[in-house]
Amino acid sequence: MSLHVECPGCLTPYALPEEQRGQPYRCATCQNVFVVEAAAEEAPRVVQPVDAVAAEAPKMIQLIEEEPYVAMPVDPKVLSRGRAAGRGPGPSRTPTGKKKLGGERVALLVTALIAVLMVGGAAAAIGYRVWLDPGKKQAQNTGKTVVQVPRPRGVVVQPVARRIDLDCEDRAVCGVFFSDEATHQAVVVRATDFLKYQADRYDLALRKRLSSFPVNASRVTDHMSLSPGGTLFAYEEEQEDVIIVSAQDGRQATRFRPYAPNPVPAPGDLPFEHLLARFDLIGENRLLTINQAGGMDLWTVPELKPVYHVAGKPGRQLADPHLCLGLSHDRKTVAIFNRDGFELRNTVTGDLLRETERPARFNNVFGSGGVAFSADGKKVAAVVTVHRRNTPTPVLASWEVATGRCIGDAELPVRDIALRAELLWWGPKYVVVRGGNAKEGVALEWPSGVSVRQVEAGYWQKNGLIAPNSPDGRLWFAAGTEDSTKAFLATVDVPAKEGLADNDRPGGKWWLTTNGIVK
Repeated sequence: MSLHVECPGCLTPYALPEEQRGQPYRCATCQNVFVVEAAAEEAPRVVQPVDAVAAEAPKMIQLIEEEPYVAMPVDPKVLSRGRAAGRGPGPSRTPTGKKKLGGERVALLVTALIAVLMVGGAAAAIGYRVWLDPGKKQAQNTGKTVVQVPRPRGVVVQPVARRIDLDCEDRAVCGVFFSDEATHQAVVVRATDFLKYQADRYDLALRKRLSSFPVNASRVTDHMSLSPGGTLFAYEEEQEDVIIVSAQDGRQATRFRPYAPNPVPAPGDLPFEHLLARFDLIGENRLLTINQAGGMDLWTVPELKPVYHVAGKPGRQLADPHLCLGLSHDRKTVAIFNRDGFELRNTVTGDLLRETERPARFNNVFGSGGVAFSADGKKVAAVVTVHRRNTPTPVLASWEVATGRCIGDAELPVRDIALRAELLWWGPKYVVVRGGNAKEGVALEWPSGVSVRQVEAGYWQKNGLIAPNSPDGRLWFAAGTEDSTKAFLATVDVPAKEGLADNDRPGGKWWLTTNGIVK
């Protein structure tokens, strides 16, 4: 006959022979030594429903608190050997005279205790993070790995050259649009409410606001234009209607749809000729429109009489105003992607000036991202896509405007540059490639394409926006201050060579702030 016993230390059950009764025995689980005694007969166990167990939880807690414990006598020699071997502090304690708790009840209590600890721990962690950085926003759980960007040290690499106070918060700025360099004005479009926008016109030299007017559009993108003299402002309504208003008071001058679907296609009709790609005010009374097939039209304003029409070409689909299309700062030359390079056309007459050379090191160009003219109008650069080792690869390609000669074709790292990225010039020797996020970009040396720094508008983890190509060749951006969300429109020059070479932080990021470039 076997003896059914349990270790008083860890309750591990054992079936031992009758001869072991009254003898010491070492538990294989906890190494505790106890005297073998037959276990008392237990009443059959009844499994209670979950609700019944939950109802008895207070009684269970009281039972645990009130149950007395006594030490079980153990041979002192055995106890001494156990302590010397490091197998526990001494004899275990076991309840006497009362029945042990059921396994289900113990599991329920343990589960409840773990839940309380987890909730408390999470609350403590959130509280600590908020205390550590109260201005930091908690990121949403998107399932993506979040890369923690180090906080800038506050070292000013290049002080701000000019700063204009904006009447809004940094997160409200939707776009910045410039006049020519002589007039030196800018319109800042900002959100005032859900699907409601306001345009503020500023004199950049005097640093003051000149006028303000509503923008009656259901959405705001960079597909807008301020005339060279700063008198007219054009934007696109959702139904592809172009609305032109006075920049002084917002009064509508004209509204029309330059391209509409042809219900009865004519022979040789190109479907993308009926879709608008881009428009620009090239004068105070002239509006240039370009369709998605690369066709051009010039219109008088406000009469909307056609001045000329240039037909598009099959196989073209220029759907994004930022990609494949570029306008010089004097607005007299436009660049249109043609799959080998670009057509350079006169915007006043529509005449083809020349076509650029194909980049010498690559047999074919498959696509184009952003294209931009330098401030002096002598160079044009673009991020084009080529196939390199059977992989789409971005290339910084550059040409002379006067001859169309290719003067640079630098391969760029795919991990840093988006294949369809926007481009803007920063002084005569640097360009900034802006990806899908309007506040971030990469500064590159021109024409070598060597990466200088990552740039981000706005102080660490704050809102900002890098403006598109400006007529003065400076890098303009909108951002708040380090300790507030008050927005400013600011510009910075390219730092000195020593600042460009300083790469002592991982990632090499510069923050474009209202104090200047901060690292």
